[in-house]
Amino acid sequence: MLTLPASVLEDMLVDAVHKEGDEAILMLALVCTRFRNLVTREAFRRRAHFLWFDSVTNWTAFSTYYKAEY
Repeated sequence: MLTLPASVLEDMLVDAVHKEGDEAILMLALVCTRFRNLVTREAFRRRAHFLWFDSVTNWTAFSTYYKAEY
């Protein structure tokens, strides 16, 4: 796993966080320095959060303007 490109590894870690929940970020940060550096980035946490948010939100109920804004 350490030879994977950062973008591929990040995709895998975001998927793990999406499936396992926010606690996975803490556990992944303890695995190794590379994982910690990826999962503690604000961009990673935002991506994981919005992936979760998209999975629990019914976007058809919102206007086009609202969707573009958020």
